[in-house]
Amino acid sequence: MPKSMKTVCVSVTLVLLSYNGFSQDTQIPVSESEKSVIIKKTISLLKENYIFPQKVTEVRESLISKLNDGSYKSATNLEQFLNEVNTDLERTTEDKHVNISFGPARVKQIIKEKQNDNKTVPLTKEWLEKLNYENFRLRKVEWLDGNIGYFRFLNFTDLQVAKESIVGAMNFIRHSNAIILDLRDNGGGSSETLSFVLSYFLKSSLKVGEFHYRKNNRVEEIRIPNDPVVKKVPDNVPVYILVSKRTASAAEGLVSNLQAFKRATIIGENTKGEGNPGELFVINEQLYVLIPTAISVSAVPGRKSVQGVGATPDIAIAPDKALDKALLEICKKLSQTAPNDELKKLYQWQIPVWENNLSPQTAPESFKSRISGNYMDERQLTYENNDYYYISKDKQKIKLSYYGNNIFGMEGKQFTRLRIPEMENLITYFEFIWDDGFIKKILRDN
Repeated sequence: MPKSMKTVCVSVTLVLLSYNGFSQDTQIPVSESEKSVIIKKTISLLKENYIFPQKVTEVRESLISKLNDGSYKSATNLEQFLNEVNTDLERTTEDKHVNISFGPARVKQIIKEKQNDNKTVPLTKEWLEKLNYENFRLRKVEWLDGNIGYFRFLNFTDLQVAKESIVGAMNFIRHSNAIILDLRDNGGGSSETLSFVLSYFLKSSLKVGEFHYRKNNRVEEIRIPNDPVVKKVPDNVPVYILVSKRTASAAEGLVSNLQAFKRATIIGENTKGEGNPGELFVINEQLYVLIPTAISVSAVPGRKSVQGVGATPDIAIAPDKALDKALLEICKKLSQTAPNDELKKLYQWQIPVWENNLSPQTAPESFKSRISGNYMDERQLTYENNDYYYISKDKQKIKLSYYGNNIFGMEGKQFTRLRIPEMENLITYFEFIWDDGFIKKILRDN
């Protein structure tokens, strides 16, 4: 067996909810003998550690049978082989969490943690470089119109290195009037980091659940940590979480907990269904396997686990529409609850924008012939190639989007709109309307 595929000792990480590493070039040739070692090692690790040991017999019979009858021979490289084996693991266990991953840097970190009794240890040089390169899988923190905070991240990476960046992102958006957490592509990660993020929204020391382990029948309470660096998001700030079928594991933990404690509105589609926590075990110098080692139980009576079924959104919608839907729901809510009339009007002003994004409207057919023409100060309105345009006196051409009620939005002009009067014949004027209520009439130039 080549040195690159040499089997090494079993190793575990700290409890994780999921972490599958990052994209790697796995076009590595794999021999039949290497396939046999990988499968047998995986079966051995499942037998010793899987929370549902009764399922391992079926796993063993399925994988060994396919190995012996040559079903895996068509997989000539490691990537193909892992794809096939992982499909079989998921099918036989009915558990999407059981998964073999490629990651030499991650393997070294797992071994280091095992050698220190799974205590938090400094990251290996290779793993830290990987996380730094990925910016700890944090992708975007942004202020959106309406004082809405937006935070998108792809994994819950090791807290010891990601904490500073997470704190910075949360501090940036903590004074928002509403917060959106985008977990549509979040595959999970560290349970410690999950608890830390939850601590921004839930009370310190609050019991959110328990982990029931197979080994020694141990039960571990899960409570919200009390960290002095955390500046809580006020309870009256609405929180919206965007999800998809790719939202998995620790991300589902965040969704499920905030939903259970009525602290967030979930928007999108059903999540993946990886609800039970697991550990990472080393197969060889390049491969590790995630094996669920406990059952997650919510502290909220009657609250069902997401295992196998996923978290159900409060508002079901296609993931690519989830952000627009969240912004619409926020504006509707704050147009009623904002602290003063001026802010209420500003949120009301934004509602047609997000309604139009979700369900574009069509202007009345009669507008095509009635609207086009020259207006005062050399302004123009035109209909070209199925779109309406406003041409300013300095010849700037601005696309118009119909919002209904004879009102058009103006591309790039969020504070200004154009309104057409109700008239049966030729339109003799149009109006500019502003978000502060100011109106200016523009006459047709005869």
